[in-house]
Amino acid sequence: MSQSKQVDVQLLILTTLLSLHERTRPAGLQELKFIAVNELKPLLNYSQAVLIKKGSGESASIQAISGIPDVDQNIPFTLFLKRLFKHIESEGLCSYKETAELTSSLLNDDALKEEWNEWLPKGALWLSLPRSGYVLFLAKQKKWDERDHAISEKLATMFDEEFLQKSRSEERVLSGNIVSKIKKMRWKIGLILIVILLFPFKTSVLAPAEVIAQNPSLIRAPLDGIIASINVVPNQNVKTGDVLFRFDLDLLTTQIDISKNALNVAKSELRQASQEALNDLSARLRVSVLQGKVKTELTNLRYAEELLSRAEVVAPNDGVVIFEDVFDWLGRPVSTGERVMLLAQADQTELEIRLPIHDAIPVKDGSVAKFSLMRVLIPQLRQHSENIVTVPQHQILVRSPTS
Repeated sequence: MSQSKQVDVQLLILTTLLSLHERTRPAGLQELKFIAVNELKPLLNYSQAVLIKKGSGESASIQAISGIPDVDQNIPFTLFLKRLFKHIESEGLCSYKETAELTSSLLNDDALKEEWNEWLPKGALWLSLPRSGYVLFLAKQKKWDERDHAISEKLATMFDEEFLQKSRSEERVLSGNIVSKIKKMRWKIGLILIVILLFPFKTSVLAPAEVIAQNPSLIRAPLDGIIASINVVPNQNVKTGDVLFRFDLDLLTTQIDISKNALNVAKSELRQASQEALNDLSARLRVSVLQGKVKTELTNLRYAEELLSRAEVVAPNDGVVIFEDVFDWLGRPVSTGERVMLLAQADQTELEIRLPIHDAIPVKDGSVAKFSLMRVLIPQLRQHSENIVTVPQHQILVRSPTS
């Protein structure tokens, strides 16, 4: 490059630095952060810039990212940057008081190396602003030459001073506003404190609750099979003998047909052996065996018919059926004894309160809980909009009043 062109480049750099300095002086702290990551590109020609601040006893905090007006702390790129800066700090690759060049090859984490190659160019400059506690992380594809280092040192000095002044100014304004507000409201604060001391406060907590059945009847599957239809809906009132659900009859009727055929075959064999027993000794011996076979097949037939009679499940008493959803059971195979639904008495209900561990408070016998009925399972309780109930000892169950 000729000497005249070098002079022109230097004048351009100097002019840009002066212009940038004029912009930073009246800017606020947030605007200064935006300038630091977005308006240094004509001087350093980077691809990506990130502004970091080291908090006392905390990990690096990302303050600004080039090309992004507001930093979202939960997007993948920001999460990667947090992991990267934490690794740089923990491995001692750079400190918040020095300026150094970084590449992905310096990292001691293979996963971070792959993410670096995915998100960032090859090389980066860790530009420290030691007095203010900030760091500019500048990444670009090409190497950083001597001119880049000279310009970055000038920028570091300028922005370090500006960030320090702006931070102190904001702290003074904030503390001044707080003090002035406290002075103006000190008599109000004193009055509020006196009122607070005059009235005792009770510890309370909000928790979700659900009306559940007290001592409900369990409606279980009486046989192995597939539920073909549900004849009721959740929370429906039923009477004794009302059909609740039915099983698929195909398998049961098939089993009955098979048992009938087997019984007929056994009876035919027994008749034939009885006729032959008059003249054949071996046939006489087979008669007793075939009689046992007939009894066995008859028992199998009666058992199959008994199962068929159980295929329709009815309500054993009046009440309200409780289950989640009809479609949870349609076409579903169940085993003998498996619970399908509950049958509760409308006047025998209780309230189950689910209190999270982090909200747990001491509950004494006779403590009072206020229950607001937003959604109830028992139709008879819909008339109550709010109830005062007592928490029994050793359990988190609230007794609801009878209607």
